[in-house]
Amino acid sequence: MPIAQQITLLPPAPDPANDTPQDFSQKAAASVLAQRGLPPELNAFASQANETAAEINTRATAVATAATAALAAAANAARDAATAASAPGTNATSATSMAIGLGTKTFTLAQTGKLFGRSTTITISAPTGDNWMSGPITAFNSATGEMTVNVTNISGSGTFAAWTVSLSGAAGLTGVVNELRAANIASAATVNLGAATGNLVHITGTTTISAFTLAVGAERSVIFDGALTLINSSGLSLPSDTNIVTAAGDRALVRGDSNGAVVTHYQRASGLPVAGGVISKEYLSPDQVIVAGGTLTLAHGFGSRPKLIQPYLRCVVEQVVNNVTHQVGDIVPVIVQWNASFGCRIKADTSNISVRYASGANGPGTFDIYLNDNWRFFIEAFA
Repeated sequence: MPIAQQITLLPPAPDPANDTPQDFSQKAAASVLAQRGLPPELNAFASQANETAAEINTRATAVATAATAALAAAANAARDAATAASAPGTNATSATSMAIGLGTKTFTLAQTGKLFGRSTTITISAPTGDNWMSGPITAFNSATGEMTVNVTNISGSGTFAAWTVSLSGAAGLTGVVNELRAANIASAATVNLGAATGNLVHITGTTTISAFTLAVGAERSVIFDGALTLINSSGLSLPSDTNIVTAAGDRALVRGDSNGAVVTHYQRASGLPVAGGVISKEYLSPDQVIVAGGTLTLAHGFGSRPKLIQPYLRCVVEQVVNNVTHQVGDIVPVIVQWNASFGCRIKADTSNISVRYASGANGPGTFDIYLNDNWRFFIEAFA
């Protein structure tokens, strides 16, 4: 389906050089309020994108079904070929007395000149009941008929002196398939998953990964033991074409491709989606007392840099600003700017939001008209 959601354009930005204080404050408020409407639009856009991806996956499933049918046809062809191989040259009998069991079995065919090949898997069947042995041929003398087989599968029990010897078909799955856990691999710029000692791999460490080495068609299940960054690059294709910051317990399914490795599935241990640009986290700080010239550090807990930070002032003592009476509880959005006597600076990293207040007695508001003692400062952030 097409993506119909549109992102609303923001209103004109305030201009501190040309706007009057009142115009600047009104434009600032309009701009911030418009930004608060962005998360629903962005989430709607992402939802429609996910629906489009689901449709693509449905079509991909149809292609996979067709491929399965093609494989089944190939298997049938192989079966027919095996039937053709069961000519007199690969069928025989033996009168050697043997007990059914695993391991090396040596016996003599009743016929000579047979065409069994070394390492070929054969089935040695008794004439009654479901009694048989199978395994690869380890030695065979066509002239004398003497054959040695390493029996790896058996059915039934007993000792028999009348056997039918024939080629075995490919063995099918008869039980659970367990992935072998590999030795842990330390994170690095390029991680060689092809060298893993099993299909289930734990990656340790915090080094940024920008590529996986894996043969075309090969697949590995990966569990991350810590926080690191996966870089969407030519050697590593990630969901939504965006970088991913992992967390302990996150899982990924990685498949080798001709253009590098592809993460076909990523699941967060927290259960949250792989955002890829969608706003899925929110942080709202407590009210903070404004200290002239002071600093403030707020732990947002995202584990990644916030995508949007908006500071506010909350009125705690009634004050008239630009002929408008602000009552206790009123909230005013703050445009981040800096002046020696008013304003504030804000920066953020993957853990904290840091604030520095100006040294004047007036607050970090739009202009030098909000008194520190009359207001409290707080921050809303999104990731």
